[in-house]
Amino acid sequence: MPQDINRRDLLQKLSLGIGAAAFPLSTWAKDEEGRMMRLPDPSKKRKFAKAITAITLGAGNRGNVYGNYSIEYPDEIDIIGVAEPIEIRRQRYALHIPQTGTNYNQLASRSFDVDSIVISQEIIIYPNPAHDAFTLRGSDNNAHYAVSIYNSTCQLVFNDNNFVGENTLSSIAFGTGLFIVTMEDKNTGKILTKKLMIE
Repeated sequence: MPQDINRRDLLQKLSLGIGAAAFPLSTWAKDEEGRMMRLPDPSKKRKFAKAITAITLGAGNRGNVYGNYSIEYPDEIDIIGVAEPIEIRRQRYALHIPQTGTNYNQLASRSFDVDSIVISQEIIIYPNPAHDAFTLRGSDNNAHYAVSIYNSTCQLVFNDNNFVGENTLSSIAFGTGLFIVTMEDKNTGKILTKKLMIE
């Protein structure tokens, strides 16, 4: 009896035979289910004259990818700082990163030179899908945001120009369907965007 297989599993099985020699398994890169991913052969990469120095804003999943990459390839990128409001993430990152803070302003107040800033932050919405209410938080609990929520026809259904911290919002007046949430950090001008489903 044939077994059902999803596209990702099929591609992975095909890659085992076709690309195994060209793309060895990485020791650190993993997909959402914890399976090791195939990456290009590091011996075929061009060498940098010096490592790029960077700080990351956020130490969640995306931030950890950059952090792990810097551990695996220290001659390419040297992450010297991280801004992360969640303490356990910041502590985990601090095992390898000398400068940490809860937000960008804490890092910016210190004197060090970097080539790049890696933005790895996002909007946190839960539950998503939502029913009668949902909780919304920006990547920095201390930042002031201009929050806008649009429905699938681009109509503004919610607006708050002084959103701070984590707040629970009623979604009863929004209706149901797909919504786009935007949060603009009023300090930096950075705009975060995320989809919200209301059932």
